[in-house]
Amino acid sequence: MYTRPRLTSHAGIAIGPILMVIALLAVIAGVMAAGSGTFSSNASVDRIRTEVRGQANLIRAKIQECYMVTMGNLNFGYPIGSGVLVRNLNCPGDPTGDQNLWTGARETDLPPAVPGFDEWVYYNYASGRCISIKPTSSTPPLAIRDGLTILSGLFSVNERHLDTAGDWTLSIWLTPLTTTKKCGT
Repeated sequence: MYTRPRLTSHAGIAIGPILMVIALLAVIAGVMAAGSGTFSSNASVDRIRTEVRGQANLIRAKIQECYMVTMGNLNFGYPIGSGVLVRNLNCPGDPTGDQNLWTGARETDLPPAVPGFDEWVYYNYASGRCISIKPTSSTPPLAIRDGLTILSGLFSVNERHLDTAGDWTLSIWLTPLTTTKKCGT
């Protein structure tokens, strides 16, 4: 006849630490998912820095492309207008006619506005050209302000202006100036 061995008083003690680790991981996952931790703020700052900078560089490249393609034509140059949404810009004097920068002869996808921001706006002045973006909120959260502050530092002082005393508009000058100002002023 078979008898089962008797368990010692220490048997099963490993389940307690395992359950504790699982509970701790659940709490950490909940905090990260809720977005109330530092991790979420840092991720937002990185997202803003990456997405806004990527869009600014894409827009600058498309506007420079327009200028280079139209050189030598009767009506060459940069897109015309001030206060125009970037998605509505046309390349004047394009060899195939006046074409939209994004859907015309050299089609390129313009990504949608970065979450938390209005669309990019273009200004063409006699003294230079610039694009600007501003947060949708008149008092943007700290993560957006931090992201814009870090991002503005990635451009030279002759290329950018960040309106920290106002609505946090970031202006990127396509033709560098000796003293930059906010686009649209």
